[in-house]
Amino acid sequence: MGLFIRRNPLTLPMNEIESRVLEANAAYLGISRMQMMENAGRETARFVEENFPKAKHVGIFCGLGNNGGDGFCAARFLLTAKKEITVILVGSPKSIATLEARENWRAIEPLQPIRKILISDSKEFDACWMELKKFEVVLDCILGTGQSGELREPVRSAVGKINSLTPKAAIIAVDVPTGFGTRTQVKAGHTVSFHYPKTPRATALSIGIPEQFEELVGPGHVQALSFSDSNPKSHKGQNGVLLVVGGGREYHGAPISAVKAASKIVDLVYFAGTPANNELVKKMKIECADFMALEWAGITETLKRADCTLVGPGMDIDANAKSIVNSLLKAVSKSNGKKKIVLDASALRMADKRLLSPAVCVTPHAGEFEALFGIEATGENAREMAKRHDCAILLKDKGNSGFDWIAESGGGKLVKNSNGNEGMTKGGTGDVLAGLTAAFACKNGLFHSACAAAFVNGLAGDLLKERAGVNYSASDLAQELPRAIKLAREF
Repeated sequence: MGLFIRRNPLTLPMNEIESRVLEANAAYLGISRMQMMENAGRETARFVEENFPKAKHVGIFCGLGNNGGDGFCAARFLLTAKKEITVILVGSPKSIATLEARENWRAIEPLQPIRKILISDSKEFDACWMELKKFEVVLDCILGTGQSGELREPVRSAVGKINSLTPKAAIIAVDVPTGFGTRTQVKAGHTVSFHYPKTPRATALSIGIPEQFEELVGPGHVQALSFSDSNPKSHKGQNGVLLVVGGGREYHGAPISAVKAASKIVDLVYFAGTPANNELVKKMKIECADFMALEWAGITETLKRADCTLVGPGMDIDANAKSIVNSLLKAVSKSNGKKKIVLDASALRMADKRLLSPAVCVTPHAGEFEALFGIEATGENAREMAKRHDCAILLKDKGNSGFDWIAESGGGKLVKNSNGNEGMTKGGTGDVLAGLTAAFACKNGLFHSACAAAFVNGLAGDLLKERAGVNYSASDLAQELPRAIKLAREF
């Protein structure tokens, strides 16, 4: 058989988002999308050869995306195995959507031994029906994990034709059966998925992505987020409302750094200082106009509007602040998952651990982690605490392990981020990260938000270092975030 990946059965199958995250991160880490497609085609061809060695006629139904590109690659490899190959392209070659798929279509286009049938209308299947009936093996490479909704023509008719070829022909779905999860889907006898099974009972084939890549954060985590341009018809406030609670007598700049970062992402940022901190609010408003200031009495109403609340940047540690932190935790815990909260800095030293929940993400550095949980700050301990307290954790540990560690609530996934540089040891850069995490969390899950924030924050620092060395400030870092986000999304 092919080169198989063994995975913990508790993690199977992975979903479409995880698939796209992994492939984007793998490309970022040096395994090109073209190389992954080539490996997918080769391993699919090997599966056919080893399981159906006597089959002579192979039909490959291909769509216009990367799933079709996998089929084009498989056709080349099967040709060398002395098979008679027919590629049925469901659509026009001019409409092939990705560079990798287009290149692989060009590679088989001049190969005369591979017969090509183009289907732009469902009626065109009638003219080639006798050819289709010869197939002993059929590969379904029409739609992969990116499919959504009910099938449209001519794809719907293609699925019907494939299903009508059984039981004479063995039907093999590549990645997932076309129409998976809809009323009309390919009835495959076999499914081969790449890197991990994407449907129950699928066979996983290696495309050269090491399992260790699953543990690394990258641009794929940013691409998986929902951003304001995901819905161009949205109105002000629909792309995120963030409440920031912080500030104190000593650390005046901390909430400013968090607000500056968050204001690049969400529509509205509200800031509330503690009751003894109203004078700081006035000073902040002069320095940074990217938020709306609140009196403490207005927090309750704003909390109802906010999608997420960031608590802690620059906060004093005292009884009054402790009461504020835990009252906010209690309010979020009563929201039935509708609200989220990110705890940073001083809030981590005042939070009641009994109030942590899946609606909470904590963002400690090593010392804060040890103070909060009473255990050494390591990646595995972050996972254990995420499991014990059922909250997400972003452990900033680059000074010790060289990584930021992000643990999913419930003790699920544990991933690590390694970008960033020594210029990010300056005050305020952690507040930028906290503001970014909370801003992403307004419209996304806490774990994915923390992953994306860690990567974007580090990438912004690396872009600054490349341009100006390590002599940059937290304000410079916040200003660089839009460029870092754009680069990650377009990678």
